[in-house]
Amino acid sequence: MTQISAVIITKNEELNIERCIRSMKGIADEILVVDSHSTDRTEEICRQLGAKFVQHDFKGYGPQKQFAVGEAANDWILSLDADEELSEELRASILEKKNNTEEEMNEEIAYVFPRKNYYCKKLIRHIGWGHDSKIRLFNRKFANWTNNLVHETVDTSNLTATLTLKGDLKHYTYNSVEQHEQKTTTYARLAATEIKMSGKRYSQPIILIKAAYRFLLDYFVKLGILDGYYGFKICQMNARYVYLKYSGGKE
Repeated sequence: MTQISAVIITKNEELNIERCIRSMKGIADEILVVDSHSTDRTEEICRQLGAKFVQHDFKGYGPQKQFAVGEAANDWILSLDADEELSEELRASILEKKNNTEEEMNEEIAYVFPRKNYYCKKLIRHIGWGHDSKIRLFNRKFANWTNNLVHETVDTSNLTATLTLKGDLKHYTYNSVEQHEQKTTTYARLAATEIKMSGKRYSQPIILIKAAYRFLLDYFVKLGILDGYYGFKICQMNARYVYLKYSGGKE
């Protein structure tokens, strides 16, 4: 039987973390939460559910997830965000791999989870959210998170393949438009820091063109218009993110 460590990074996730942890019960042999100094009930909830809880200063999403992977007791890592939850079908798919006594999980293969994205409790079917998938199960000897401060991904350069499992990873993105706006500002400032570190600069007209292009692409080409009011707000926030990202994180 393959031993799996579940790792989650948090900051004020009291509304999400219980759902996330409970979905991994019976799959993970260890549940590790790395927290960047939450001021709500996140720590209390995690400890009540039996998770190992570690505090660590936040220096970007990629570095924080790398730290969490390094703190895990097992090489096989099930890495979820606090606002994600394994569906029952996906749980069964993971357990089938984990409990296979005839064939151990291949260390050089990572597993991809199809993902359903919810926005203010509404399932979003377009804007690229309807056919989303993410690597969430991998062996740290062959894969790990990138160093990206934001929009981090799993580096697959040392893997021989990735396999998609059956079932959905449910992603509850934002509970309100206001929360989305706050997170957009945070993400954009981190992305602006990466651009600044690269030495690149962009003029105001180019920034406006990039932001307008992103809105038109998402709303009309990627059919955000079909997701109604929330589709419009997502496209609007995506354009705002692009504007802030290229303008140094400033309004």
